[in-house]
Amino acid sequence: MELTLKLLLSYRQEGWRLESEKLDDSSRLLITGVVYNEMKGVFSNSLNLLAQTVENNLLPVSYGHVSGGHPDAIPSLSLESLKKFHSTFYHPSNATFYTYGNIELEGCLEALDTECLSKFTAHPTSPQVPLEPRWKEP
Repeated sequence: MELTLKLLLSYRQEGWRLESEKLDDSSRLLITGVVYNEMKGVFSNSLNLLAQTVENNLLPVSYGHVSGGHPDAIPSLSLESLKKFHSTFYHPSNATFYTYGNIELEGCLEALDTECLSKFTAHPTSPQVPLEPRWKEP
């Protein structure tokens, strides 16, 4: 939960950065980064491309965007826009918590509140995902 709700990632490592192709300053700069490279891998797979295209076209509102970001768009992501997106969508006010198994619920909820929820202030409203438009034909 801590990793989801707190923006701990290193933007330069996880998002994107420019790096010299070789260990000298005269070599060309390459775009790299964990998320950037993962999404390049996703978009180099033809089955992933097909699935993404189908989702984008069938459900343009809820699946019209690439969750990890399109590799061509990732370098335009700023730290400020990442922080704004994270604070809007990755907040306990938007979360649903589930417990499972033979546990003492009251103690679990108390720990959840003490270790996590009490460290946040409630968002007055949660972001709403618009409904998909109804299809006129199959």
